[in-house]
Amino acid sequence: MIHIYKILFSILFVILLPILFLFPRIRETFFERIYLKRHPTSGRESIWFHGASAGDILSIRPIIDMYYQRYRDRFDILITSNTTSGRDIVKRYFPSDIIFRYMPFDIPIFIRNFLSIYRPRMLFVEAAEFWPVLIHYASKKGVRILLVNGNIKRERVFVYRLLSILSSNPFKKYDLIIVRNDESMESAIQLGVDKSRLIICTNTKYKNVFDMKSAEIPERLRVRFKDIGRLIVFGSIHYEEEDSIIQVIKELLSKDIEIRILVAPRHMERIEPLMKRLKSETKNIDRGNLIVARFSEDKREANIIVLDTIGDLFYIYSFSTVAFVGGSLRDMGGHNILEPAIWGVPTITGRFVKNYEDIVRILLGFGLIVVEDTNTLSGLLYDIIMDNNKRERLSNSLLERLSLIREEFSSVDEILERGFGL
Repeated sequence: MIHIYKILFSILFVILLPILFLFPRIRETFFERIYLKRHPTSGRESIWFHGASAGDILSIRPIIDMYYQRYRDRFDILITSNTTSGRDIVKRYFPSDIIFRYMPFDIPIFIRNFLSIYRPRMLFVEAAEFWPVLIHYASKKGVRILLVNGNIKRERVFVYRLLSILSSNPFKKYDLIIVRNDESMESAIQLGVDKSRLIICTNTKYKNVFDMKSAEIPERLRVRFKDIGRLIVFGSIHYEEEDSIIQVIKELLSKDIEIRILVAPRHMERIEPLMKRLKSETKNIDRGNLIVARFSEDKREANIIVLDTIGDLFYIYSFSTVAFVGGSLRDMGGHNILEPAIWGVPTITGRFVKNYEDIVRILLGFGLIVVEDTNTLSGLLYDIIMDNNKRERLSNSLLERLSLIREEFSSVDEILERGFGL
């Protein structure tokens, strides 16, 4: 049946080309995801890691670092992503001899050429991206394929089953699937995966946060945020949340308090539109000369800062007084609330956190607050900003809780040692 899938998907790809070009994130990387000719390489085999976006790549950084240290003399280390933010994070945080390429479209000719060029010995796929053609050809070539941070939701099983009818069930071709929780384990079994090839392990995104905290905060950020005062950070805000967050910002700025606000859009293409909206919708607030600026402009006097750099948000959280983590006001799964929480920053999230419900469950009531909607968000932020005792209690509660669960993340190393050898 995989042959039917390959034909149908290839035809559909050609038909939809004009529509695909309407999407900026696809258009800007399109020609770099078509592999029709050989690229210059070292000629060695590779160990290949794929993460859809910057966050996904950072989440498997502990694995990449381990393989780089052990095998860089024998293998090329290859990282692929679907986005420019993924490319930027590799350039910024990984050694220069690691190869970055955009993930080829899941079309037979592109996949076969890519496999021929980079000759992977192992392939790590983060989360649960569906790449039937890639998995089919990689498996045929004897590539060892591993799914990391498997997040196979119960409600997706039916859809995966339907797709698997045409695609010969790629989940069965993984040599090892490391899932986040019991739900993903049960879903994988329902999809026909043998239990002997399944392991439950803490999300490596959490381990990576602990590892990153142990590193030095970049000096340029220390200088930039020195004496910043009260700082509220709205992190990973999606387009669908902008209306709500802008309303909260307006309510906060209308109060007689000295604060700075930093907004980090989830997607870089939203920076300019968000800048325009913030300038337009806050111009009537009685705060004298209210300044909205990009982070890269380095305007220290700015009241509202829009983050326009990749890879800085995690460390910026450390300077914040309180943080709200986006992707959670609408049904988008949430983002990693551990990033601000690890610094002892009182952390607020919306209720749509299905992708991070395990860490939310651990920290809820220990410095993490979940709001049902934004009706109470500005008041909650104001209370935390103004009440030093409350803020200190929330911060201490987070740090104490995290110190107790730190040992749970050491199991990641043990599983990597046991399950990922060459």
